[in-house]
Amino acid sequence: MSTKRLRPSGAWEYVIRRKGILPKPLSLTFDTEEEGDIYVRRLEQMLDAGILPEDLVARRSDLVSIDDAIRSYMTKVSLPPSDASLLNALIDRWNGQVLTGVDYQWAETWVKSMKRKDVIAPSTIRHYVGALARCFDWVVQSGTLSLATNPLRLLPKRYAHTRTKTRPLFVHTFPILPTQHGLRCACPFSTCLSPGSAHGDVLPTGRGASGYPPFG
Repeated sequence: MSTKRLRPSGAWEYVIRRKGILPKPLSLTFDTEEEGDIYVRRLEQMLDAGILPEDLVARRSDLVSIDDAIRSYMTKVSLPPSDASLLNALIDRWNGQVLTGVDYQWAETWVKSMKRKDVIAPSTIRHYVGALARCFDWVVQSGTLSLATNPLRLLPKRYAHTRTKTRPLFVHTFPILPTQHGLRCACPFSTCLSPGSAHGDVLPTGRGASGYPPFG
């Protein structure tokens, strides 16, 4: 939502509000109304999509986007080279994406993307998640309103491993039929386990009048 007014100086002032994306109303001034309308229309489309334009990063004091949080974290915290390398690789992955969209579903989607799209090994996935989780811990502790909890800390223990589904085993049973030789199983195989055998002995092949191996 935005409002505009003509100031006594002749410039046009626009005030843009976006709860969850902009920590406070954003005030912009333009020399002409046409210039302001064009810029604000484009800005609102990006904000509606959850994207914060780079030219607004310097205008605010709070952490809003993921890449902004990573940059601020890397600037203010002394990191081991391994974490710095991992975060540098991630910094452009969510360029402009707001922190308010970071929840458990976001975390799960990212992990699945690393497994299926990027085809990254589980150990490497844990390294990436660990580095960003430490960054998000710092963001949460900073007191920003954009990220109240760290969803990466809610992932299950074996989140980096791909779960394999086992196919169910289907067992077909055949009826036991009486014959002149005793009982037989109505299965079409040459040998069969006798239902009365205590040790599961396989009976030798032999066929009765019906063509099935008899029991007895």
